[in-house]
Amino acid sequence: MNKLEKIGNDHVSGAMDITIRCAEYLRERAQRFSGEEPDQFVLHLTTIGDQLKEAQPAMAPVHHAVQSILTPVKKSFKDGLDVQHLKEATDSAAQNFIDKMKLSLKHLAEFGFTLIESGQKIMTYSSSRAVSEILKKAKKEGKTFRVIVPESRPMLEGRILAQDLGSSGIQCTMIIDGAISIFLDAADIVLVGADRVSETYAVNKVGTFALARMAFDMHLPVYCACETSKFLHSDLLPFIQNEMPSEEVWEKSPENVIIKNLYFEKILLDSFTGFITERGILGAEKVRNLISNSPFSED
Repeated sequence: MNKLEKIGNDHVSGAMDITIRCAEYLRERAQRFSGEEPDQFVLHLTTIGDQLKEAQPAMAPVHHAVQSILTPVKKSFKDGLDVQHLKEATDSAAQNFIDKMKLSLKHLAEFGFTLIESGQKIMTYSSSRAVSEILKKAKKEGKTFRVIVPESRPMLEGRILAQDLGSSGIQCTMIIDGAISIFLDAADIVLVGADRVSETYAVNKVGTFALARMAFDMHLPVYCACETSKFLHSDLLPFIQNEMPSEEVWEKSPENVIIKNLYFEKILLDSFTGFITERGILGAEKVRNLISNSPFSED
């Protein structure tokens, strides 16, 4: 399995980790280009970018990464630069994007940890780098708390999060997904990530909507932690429900038993108390305004 296939088949890692790998892959393929024609180089890079977006179609940051790298490269091409300089432009743009993502995550954590108080029980879901960094920052600042982590079947991303937090000295309670309602009753706050956020909904692992709905009924705050690189208008990236392999749920299902293995779902923005970003903790209306006024395009 090559790197592109591994990226496309990765349904466990967080959006940030996958996006960084996409930027590095685009940079690597640019350096391996052996031709001498600048227009062919741009075509080559554009094709690789399209392949990456097709590999992870639900992740807005991947689309932003490709666009953020291709835009300065195309400008350099229009300025008449040769292939070597275009490779340098690609390398610089990829590194700038990666550095910006990491800095955004740092700032996000600095805003998010202020929501965590000592003695709290925090319910989360699936695996999110943003959530992890917020909780690690809270731990570093001396706050003591416990995190309730559902397994998040069928790929068990919750175990990845629990292991990550546990290795940082954060106390976790691992639960089965079916027990969420029981343990939510003892929680003080819900903190989840997102793969993308549009002007009307966020997209995250199936089960997030039910968790948010239950939390709302219990009058618990629900926050979505996500960098603004995950903001993208639905017209540019419509939500498509992809059905995943049934073998992940039941390897050899019995006759007449149909398996429906869905990974993602939409959660209306108003389901969240707020969105923790590198720009601060934003309300749904502010998120809508940012996305509606975004200069991002596929041109």
